[in-house]
Amino acid sequence: MNPATEPSPATEEPTGRLWPVMARLVASRWGLVLAFTWGFTEAMSWPIMAEMALVLFAVALPRRIWAWAAAVVAGSVTGVLSHAWLSTWDVVIPTPWTTPAMFETAHAHLLDGPGGIMHQALNGIPVKVYAQIAGDLGIDLIPLALWTTLERGARMGAAAVVLFLLSRVLHRLLRRWYGAYLVIAGGIYAGVLVLVIGSWR
Repeated sequence: MNPATEPSPATEEPTGRLWPVMARLVASRWGLVLAFTWGFTEAMSWPIMAEMALVLFAVALPRRIWAWAAAVVAGSVTGVLSHAWLSTWDVVIPTPWTTPAMFETAHAHLLDGPGGIMHQALNGIPVKVYAQIAGDLGIDLIPLALWTTLERGARMGAAAVVLFLLSRVLHRLLRRWYGAYLVIAGGIYAGVLVLVIGSWR
């Protein structure tokens, strides 16, 4: 697959050095493997939220955002189920950048069943926290899988829509200044992350 088809650098304005590299990765099968792995590891322990896979990589080729979003969701659901299953065997997986208040809140949400994971979509608590609590509470994996797919799909779908629209509008700038974009996006995320973690102390 030729990433230059959106649009071709031969027929458009010059591109920076980084965009063609990112575009080739996003267009490749290995890119989807990366997306799945990001979703999986974030649900296990990785402290960078799953949507950042789209923010940092998939925006290089807007038409690939949907495939990347689906791969991230698949990885995230698999990771949640794996984390919960390991938790039922008292396997404690490191959960960096979390707080006791996050675990207490997730525990309260899941006491009424796996549907409590829907709170995760907007509250800033990492999904790995819900996965661990689900295992601790012995929640059945089948309903957990269904609710997790619904929650992860809705959240990732909303992010994909926003990023698709923004990346289409900013595509020419991204092609030329992708490195600067990564620095700005990373800085904004770091700032928001500090605020979210601080709000849960």
